[in-house]
Amino acid sequence: MTTGEIGDVVAGLRELVTVGVTVSSVAHAKEQLDLYEQISRLAEAGQMQVLGAVNASGVYVEHGHHSAKVMQRHQTQSSSATATARDKTRRMLNQCDQIAEVFFDGKIGVDHIRVLARAFSNPRTVDAFIEQQCRFIRWAERLACKRFEARVANWVRTNDFDGPEPNDRAHENRDAKLTQDHFSEAWQLRGTSSSAVGAEQREILDAYIEAEFHKDWEAAKAVFGDDVCVDKLARTPAQRRADALHQIFLDAAANPYSSARGKTVHNIVWTAETYAEMLRRFAGAEPIPFDLDTYRCSTVDSEPINPAEAFIDSLTSQIRRIVVDAKGVVIDMGEARFLTGLARLAMQISNDECCWPGCHLPTTACQADHILAHTKGGQTDQHNMVPCCAFHNRTKERGYTVWRDTNTGEIHIVTPGGEQIQ
Repeated sequence: MTTGEIGDVVAGLRELVTVGVTVSSVAHAKEQLDLYEQISRLAEAGQMQVLGAVNASGVYVEHGHHSAKVMQRHQTQSSSATATARDKTRRMLNQCDQIAEVFFDGKIGVDHIRVLARAFSNPRTVDAFIEQQCRFIRWAERLACKRFEARVANWVRTNDFDGPEPNDRAHENRDAKLTQDHFSEAWQLRGTSSSAVGAEQREILDAYIEAEFHKDWEAAKAVFGDDVCVDKLARTPAQRRADALHQIFLDAAANPYSSARGKTVHNIVWTAETYAEMLRRFAGAEPIPFDLDTYRCSTVDSEPINPAEAFIDSLTSQIRRIVVDAKGVVIDMGEARFLTGLARLAMQISNDECCWPGCHLPTTACQADHILAHTKGGQTDQHNMVPCCAFHNRTKERGYTVWRDTNTGEIHIVTPGGEQIQ
């Protein structure tokens, strides 16, 4: 089918959605739900076929993407989770002809196929999985998703005869992740360790928690004397645990013999308008709502920070205040712990990730790269510097053209064939 023919199908669906749907009975409602579910399944099947074709052709390399998955994520603006799930599905369909046949015929739902793709990705059971495709198809056609997922999970457990030893599994899957909720601006730390490492970490954390408890106890005792009790302590146990963990990080950063050189400066980036408004409020003026187009109060990687908390910190603590104008140009930088390398920092502020379309590596993990090479007269300043990951820094040198729009400040990348990467 040509692109034009696919476009006609999309136009027909768009017209269908524009007209809207009404239902006159339970039977009619069920019929409509089934029909639209078929559309959803077949559209996802088409996505898998396109993804497979992109992977087989290798055309994603022309735009500097690592893989077909990365190109698909960028082009469709999908989440990383969706892109990963689709790539797992593509890999499964490539080796499981029977499942692929019924999926491309719209007989298996998207949620069911995702469950199968996760099971297929287990390297210790993949051979048995391929042999027993008919069983999974029968389950998928008659079981609701929740029961189907439980059935497949049980199949994996009972067929994973030679799975790793529990401690090996915990060690292999060790992880630590700090993630931020962009609505509440709160951070959550989640981690997994092996039994020995976890016990060591727990012992250290418990010692810090006890130290935080003694701080609260001594402070309360100074106020209440012999009447002091746990109920009169300033912090809850949960708050002391959080503060103890923070103190561990602070002590590690302050350790002169640390195995990694930690950041000694925490940078907070403001727009001039946002900082000026906080100054007004601090002086007692009535608050004026922030302008969404000019508002910024964040880390260099654009992780949001509460402006009230950040403003007080900018006045009292060792945090560098960085103020930018509407085009992202640094117009003021606090002098607290003023280090070298500020040209690199200024470059990072106006970009929160690698400059290459589709690459989401945070700018703090990128290299500072010249748009116009230094050997060709390019200046080492923020107007001629962009954050670029190591992979795309090398890719750029293979005939790609990078330039900055002087009006908008946006970075544009053109392939050796003259096509701009969108």
